[in-house]
Amino acid sequence: MPVEGFLNISAIAPRIEGPRGADRGFIAGRSGAGKSFLARRILTTYGISENWPKEFRGNVFIIDPNGNFDYPNEGEFDTVEEVKLDRKARTLRYIPNHDQLDALHWNALWEKLFLCRFPLLTYVDETRAMEPLFGRVRFERGNFFTAYLTRGRALGKSAIMGAQRPVTIPRDIIGQAEWFYVFDLPLEDDRTTIAGTIGEFSVDGERIRDRKNLKRYEFWFKGPEDETGIIDPVKAQIIR
Repeated sequence: MPVEGFLNISAIAPRIEGPRGADRGFIAGRSGAGKSFLARRILTTYGISENWPKEFRGNVFIIDPNGNFDYPNEGEFDTVEEVKLDRKARTLRYIPNHDQLDALHWNALWEKLFLCRFPLLTYVDETRAMEPLFGRVRFERGNFFTAYLTRGRALGKSAIMGAQRPVTIPRDIIGQAEWFYVFDLPLEDDRTTIAGTIGEFSVDGERIRDRKNLKRYEFWFKGPEDETGIIDPVKAQIIR
């Protein structure tokens, strides 16, 4: 994978079927830095036609807690009870009502996604909304958010988790990811969280914690070494 030049977006997209099973990605950045733009571009990588590359063949389910992530879809839901996963619907979007934001409703949603019988890429626009599922919360049938991120690898369940404040996301969730896309983060504790995960320095020796090293629409990218050939993060830029 070249460090300089233009990349096919599939070169930096998490796989639904790959050497690690189904991948996880983590995309972070302040509002307006380019996070949502890149996420939309990455989602174009996936498809459900039989001739689609198997690494990216699967349906897309968008969890949009704040209703801000516009993306073409074949169906929208606002309650867990309404959610019906359809193999023929390439993209579905979930914008939960306020009464759906508690732990039991979130867990019920992730149970549906985990038990889905076909390959799936779930994009969470703001992972902090999953906070009711963080920590030692116990459920009779188990925590299906955790199950999706761990056992889901072998079941074709991929994920991309988005966050504006990485420091609010438990390290064991961020640490599930192999693919990282980190845009400008104004607060030092967020940059410290990221540096503690992807490394202190870029491949060119720039400090990840130093905010001035990223301009607008630039981001730190790090993927699996066995696929990218890159050990340390590299700086990438969105060209609109």
